[in-house]
Amino acid sequence: MAKTYGSHIDGTNPGDRVHEIPDNKTLLAVKCTQTPSKSPKIIPGLHSTAAVFAHYQPEHTVFFETTKGTIQKETFQYRSLNDFSLKTLEKKSSFMQEVQKEKDRYLDIVKKVHTHQKLRAIIDDPEAKNELLQKIKSLKETIRKKL
Repeated sequence: MAKTYGSHIDGTNPGDRVHEIPDNKTLLAVKCTQTPSKSPKIIPGLHSTAAVFAHYQPEHTVFFETTKGTIQKETFQYRSLNDFSLKTLEKKSSFMQEVQKEKDRYLDIVKKVHTHQKLRAIIDDPEAKNELLQKIKSLKETIRKKL
């Protein structure tokens, strides 16, 4: 059962009490803006998270460093609690989508190497591995010259 904390002094408003949050509820207290408010304001009528997000329209700018060493700026806008999930952030971020695609490509290559018996034998043999690497480097140079 939830407990109530607050003033029991005569003449105080009964609504000035703080109720303990039930176990099946979560209190979320986060900084939703990059610049602090000059003075705290009580905004009446914000009784749901949707209303809070609609009123404050929080957003955060993030700077990503690319593999080329450049900086890519992206601004995330939060309109619901779901916007904080990794999948939602990835959907909103072109940089994170590219990183995920690259990760998936590398994982696919690793999977193919582990399941391909002939390639596995080549990688396990140091001489054959070195020869394969030389051929790949040669192919890479050929492609660069044609581009």
